[in-house]
Amino acid sequence: MVIMNELPGFLTNHSSHLKGSEPGKDYIYGAIFCSLGKYPISPSVVRALLERWDSVANTFVFPCGERTITLLDMKNMAGLPLDGEPYDEFIPSRAYMEPAMLLYPKTLLPLYRAWRKLEDGGKVTFQKWCDYFHCTPGNLSGFDSSEFSNIYTAAFLTLWICCFAIVGGGPYIRPGVLVTASWMTLGRQFALAQPALCSLYYSLRLISTKPINPASLRKLWPVHYLIGWIGDHIPAVFGNRMKHVNIPVCPYPSVRPTMLDTMSRKPTLFSPKSAHKLLCRDKNILWNPYEPLDEDLTAQPNSLRTNRIFDLSLRRGMLPWRIATYKTDFCILEPYHPERAARQFGLDQVVPHLPLTSLVTEFDVGIAYAHWRHLLRPIYEDSHLIPDEYRVGRASLAWVRWFSAFIEPFNSILHSLGQDNLYDPISFGARQCDYHIHPGLAPRNLSSRDLTVVQRVAEEHLQDYLVSIMNKEMTNNDHWKRAAQPSGCTGRLSGSNSHDCGQQLDHPSSGQALSKDTQSMDATEIEKIFLATAYQVSLKVLNGLDVTTLKDPERCAALQLTSTSLPGNFASISKIKAMLDKLVAISQQLQLAHSEFEASSGRVDQAVGQVKQELSVKKNALQATAQEMISVEERKAELLAEVAKFNLALKELEEKEEKLLKTQSAQELEVKEQEQALCDATTKANKRANDDLRAKTMMCIRTFICFQCIGRAH
Repeated sequence: MVIMNELPGFLTNHSSHLKGSEPGKDYIYGAIFCSLGKYPISPSVVRALLERWDSVANTFVFPCGERTITLLDMKNMAGLPLDGEPYDEFIPSRAYMEPAMLLYPKTLLPLYRAWRKLEDGGKVTFQKWCDYFHCTPGNLSGFDSSEFSNIYTAAFLTLWICCFAIVGGGPYIRPGVLVTASWMTLGRQFALAQPALCSLYYSLRLISTKPINPASLRKLWPVHYLIGWIGDHIPAVFGNRMKHVNIPVCPYPSVRPTMLDTMSRKPTLFSPKSAHKLLCRDKNILWNPYEPLDEDLTAQPNSLRTNRIFDLSLRRGMLPWRIATYKTDFCILEPYHPERAARQFGLDQVVPHLPLTSLVTEFDVGIAYAHWRHLLRPIYEDSHLIPDEYRVGRASLAWVRWFSAFIEPFNSILHSLGQDNLYDPISFGARQCDYHIHPGLAPRNLSSRDLTVVQRVAEEHLQDYLVSIMNKEMTNNDHWKRAAQPSGCTGRLSGSNSHDCGQQLDHPSSGQALSKDTQSMDATEIEKIFLATAYQVSLKVLNGLDVTTLKDPERCAALQLTSTSLPGNFASISKIKAMLDKLVAISQQLQLAHSEFEASSGRVDQAVGQVKQELSVKKNALQATAQEMISVEERKAELLAEVAKFNLALKELEEKEEKLLKTQSAQELEVKEQEQALCDATTKANKRANDDLRAKTMMCIRTFICFQCIGRAH
């Protein structure tokens, strides 16, 4: 495409506002550089990964946890900025575009006129746009050099946003991008990572919710971001670096996105079954493959810039993307749940919130500004403590129980896909009959659920609102908590509910006063009743108890509560209490040993992480050395080839010189012979001429003497 030929010259000559104003920082120069190359990959890997996509939470479901493409990934792998002004696509009124109104840059009106000139049915293809501005620069002949440069830059940024950065709507120029591109040309910086990730999430939603034939969805979608994420988090998908990568020559960015390394690596081919096995092994997938965000983090532990990038990446919410075409104006909102993949940030994983609901709306596009305000709100200095590069996030026990139930339906589906049941002979008509449009894909009106993270509540109603949110979340969290309680208790093992449970143990008749018949019983009968009750309660609290569950603090609390609730004035029950007390002591010892083991394991993990980091540094250095060796060998081969050419030319010159010397000697000899012959001929001619002259002179003298004698005779 023409854009590939256009990029190098653009990055060299029109990149003043793309690198940022701070030294060592980058705005979108690196992101544009990522669009120079190609991203080949094994199709089986992409298919196996898409099979794990959960369109409800926008995450990949793996055996050991959820992972997703985060805003931090978009920053590190693609170089897209997270911070800046909200990105918005809209078409202003034609009158407002006039430079005299001073509302928009001067470049906007020429761009809009060009779009209207090229549009056919409200669409302008990428190729038409390139041909107009790049192949026929005479279309901008009426502008001076500064205006020409700004218009050309804005036209290129429009093309880059539509076909690479924020993809959507097919291979066409979206007129709503013209305003943002014009402002970017003048140096204004926009947050591009959020709408770009929304575009990717929306594309994955379209693919995953089209069960008829996902491959028939032949639309332009940002698959390069997915491949870049695979290259960072699943390195086994790609092999070694390729020797020759067809990247045009232009200055490299100061901050290199990791997609530049992905495009230069050779993809490994996988079969559907091998790709499925690859993603089933957790060791093949990295949690956090990136270097620290700020290289000077040790020298500046309170770096506000680094803290803000990390904080922006961790904010749960809805990613807004407002799109304006010639005829329609709508807004797409996709859920963003970084808390479901906390270990990608080096944080501990806990039970996540209920997922938000995606939204496509044509009438309430202003909701995008509320979500932008939520995502870009100011941060506080202590909002997040950034973990160091050696920290490995852990999963809580509560999350493990929750995830075991959550992943069960996914495992059954993935097992069928792993057995290649995807290729069973199911007719197209049968699948079409079962197909229903996903409610998140069709435009709809706003509901209260869409305002969960942006709704403003009056101060007097704030506490009630928080309680209602907690009650909604309770259904997501309480199902595993109830499973941990002794079945003889109806409430949790804390607070007043634990007291109620104790009452139930102390009073077999549910807290009512003993009847007169019971009071008349002798001590033996009373002991039997209490013993039966104690035995029944003990069986329930001991149900499922083993070495693994004995170290659970909740189970230990249940044992201790049961022991203290039993009466101690009966010998038979005292034995049960003693047994329970021993179990409590053993449980406490196991907890202490487990905590010590975790502490030592943490130290070992830290040491292993440090060794891995050192090994990674050495591997990188070795790889760099090997790359330099390859470059040196290639240069050496080139020089040797040039030396061989020079030797051959020198030999030819020497042979020619020898021939010329021989020719010169022969010519000199011939010249000498000719000179000698000329000299001899000249000598002979002179002698002959002298002899003739002398003879003629003597004849004239004799004639004169004769005449003189005759004259005297007369």
